[in-house]
Amino acid sequence: MKTKKQKAICLLGLILSAGLVFGSVQFDSMAWYHSHNPQRLELNDRGQLVWYPGKPHQLTAHLPEQSLEEVGDSLTLRYFWQSRGDKLGCDCHDNISGGGDCDFDDDVTCLAGTGDFRIGLFDSNSQGYISSDNYGEENGIFTGYLGYQWRFHPHICDTERFWEHKSDGSRESHTNVSCWKRDEPFIDEIDTEPWPCSRELLGDCDPRSWTRIFDPVPACFALGFDQWAELVLKIERVSQGIKTTFSFNGLSYSVTDTSSSYQPQKIDTLAIHFSNARPYDYVVLAAEEPLKADINDDCVVENGDLMKFSEGWLEKGDCLLPSLNSDNLLLRYKFNESAGETAADSSGRNMDGQVSGNGDWIDQGWEGNCLQFNDDTSVSPPPETLSNLGEAVVFTCWLKGGDASGRDNWVFDVGDDPYISARVPDALGNVVWHAAGDTLVWKDSTAADWRGSWVHYAFVKNAAAGHMAIYRNGEKVAERTDANGSLASIPNTGFDIGAKRSHANDYIGLIDEFRVYNLTIDDPGPDPDKLMLWYKFDQSEGNIAADSSGHNMDGNISGSGDWSSEGWKGRCLKFDNDTVVNPPNATLSNIGEAVTFTCWVKGGNFLSHNNWLFDAGHYPYVNARVPDSSGNVVWHAAGDTLIWEDAASSDWQGSWVHYAFVKDADEGFMAIYRNGEKVAEKNDAYGSLAGVRSTVFDIGAKRSHANDYIGLIDDFRVYNYVLSKSEINSLISNRRFSKIDLTGDGRINLNDYVLLASHWLDECFEVQFDKFLARDS
Repeated sequence: MKTKKQKAICLLGLILSAGLVFGSVQFDSMAWYHSHNPQRLELNDRGQLVWYPGKPHQLTAHLPEQSLEEVGDSLTLRYFWQSRGDKLGCDCHDNISGGGDCDFDDDVTCLAGTGDFRIGLFDSNSQGYISSDNYGEENGIFTGYLGYQWRFHPHICDTERFWEHKSDGSRESHTNVSCWKRDEPFIDEIDTEPWPCSRELLGDCDPRSWTRIFDPVPACFALGFDQWAELVLKIERVSQGIKTTFSFNGLSYSVTDTSSSYQPQKIDTLAIHFSNARPYDYVVLAAEEPLKADINDDCVVENGDLMKFSEGWLEKGDCLLPSLNSDNLLLRYKFNESAGETAADSSGRNMDGQVSGNGDWIDQGWEGNCLQFNDDTSVSPPPETLSNLGEAVVFTCWLKGGDASGRDNWVFDVGDDPYISARVPDALGNVVWHAAGDTLVWKDSTAADWRGSWVHYAFVKNAAAGHMAIYRNGEKVAERTDANGSLASIPNTGFDIGAKRSHANDYIGLIDEFRVYNLTIDDPGPDPDKLMLWYKFDQSEGNIAADSSGHNMDGNISGSGDWSSEGWKGRCLKFDNDTVVNPPNATLSNIGEAVTFTCWVKGGNFLSHNNWLFDAGHYPYVNARVPDSSGNVVWHAAGDTLIWEDAASSDWQGSWVHYAFVKDADEGFMAIYRNGEKVAEKNDAYGSLAGVRSTVFDIGAKRSHANDYIGLIDDFRVYNYVLSKSEINSLISNRRFSKIDLTGDGRINLNDYVLLASHWLDECFEVQFDKFLARDS
């Protein structure tokens, strides 16, 4: 719960406690009611809500009242969603004349799992609340309710169109997401159905009672059956009006209602509605991320997960961010001292800091010792510390805050006017990052984000690009793109860590591993228009590797390899010395005189043979061996060979490593990058790549299939230009430290083991598909 002064509440999921199979079900002291048949709503043995939806069923709950009267008032609802709706023996056929890619007949079961759900937050507007089940699709209590609802399709993508034939001869596509406002609310009864009520089995409400404020856009939520997605619904009062945001399975959409008419002044009701006959078998809602401790993704937490966990025991992450170039490091305080008034700088620039106040060196740091700040403690680096600062900066550190409720807790403060500073938190419980006239506020933070346990923060600004961001434990939690205030006046000014420069409300808590870089970590990444091939390898079955480049270069898979859940990020493809992926010959047809191959590899047992990662062309050819028979990493491109002779087994075996192989024949440049660092290069590589175009291309094998690859490959890409180091680093920037870092604190230790033990023998929930007639209406 936020402070009363902030007037915001964050419902961190639907906290499911005890409930009844018949009648209302209790969610975090809130009663949830079913509009028609309460037997279709129950709690499973994991405290998750199971709903067997039918047309036109609705769930309604009375929420703790949250005001929306003042700017900054907000409510966030967050939980995890799983649903299923299998098509039963239906064929999809093209109807070219109708302009569709996937055209079904009139059998509604062919559209199972493609229907829309509607979820809305409402102000009851003094009309009362639902207090019993069987309240029906229409109810007079709803008359006058104000609010907003989002309409979404969980399982389908904008590239996969499902068409439903309408009685007037038209067809409806089931791919859109949209938002509606409750308008002219006293026209008739309401539920969360915004469009003409003639589509409903019951009711005759007037469509004028809803106004669409976010036009439908093609979405690609593409949630797999029996998979989980995080759903976040947020509503907040901003200076322009009321902003509502819907996020699902990694995609997020927002709209601001700028009209002052019929705006809710509070939120006290949640409703979820299923309005059509396109059937679903079930929906499951969970408060916490389900099976988080199922490390190997086999639907049960048991010995296999314990083995995976033990492999990473006592590993630690560095800063949960992309590899930051040490050449750009301006300051690094490890805070490993045990006594004294000096914080030693480990950046190599001799910027030792002066420690003042009643702080203490203690042995409870994120790693080793750290510095305890007691509201009168500060570390002052020399004024010239930021003398080399340009228009980009990154501050990173580990924090473990104490009791700082209701006050500004300054982590650092630099300069006079302009200045740069961070408060974690401020007096309202927000995380605030200010840099040269631009302010970014993370309003959704809670006490767990800054108090009681170690949390990593990074504060980023690139004034030239106008970009500004806050990262928590490697995840971007806030950003803005209009932050152009120049950093030019910051160098050679006063700099305090753990304090405001005026020493009002200094930091309370522990700080460890404080760093400053004069670069940005938010590069735009490689040019998508120059991406020729992208195999994510995220399938779970089949002999086709789907291409995500947009060029339809799907590859054929042959051999005894298998899909694996142990990927760098999600799934990957396992290669067993006889496995190969063959992209079409046309894949490299547009290659010029520059190319970049990138991928993640996790090599298996090394048999002292050439481990071919890819091979394309025939005199000339391009290929890579990771490693070769001598344990080296070799990159050959059109007559030019580059060998990284210093490679060790840890550079390609036993853990995930990212490689990039680049060549620019016009410039004669050729290089190998490992985890974003250049490990080998040559500058006389002028062999033309022209002969490689439109030739046979093998991934995971030599073209003669001698000594094919052994191990795992993930996220394989080809670009027709040379990627810069920052572009290569952007490809590895989205990964959390480790899947076995269950607590997300950047370390694998006893805390993670305790979480694993608490979920021991948890299994995936098995739904009884025939419990209700899921195909009925």
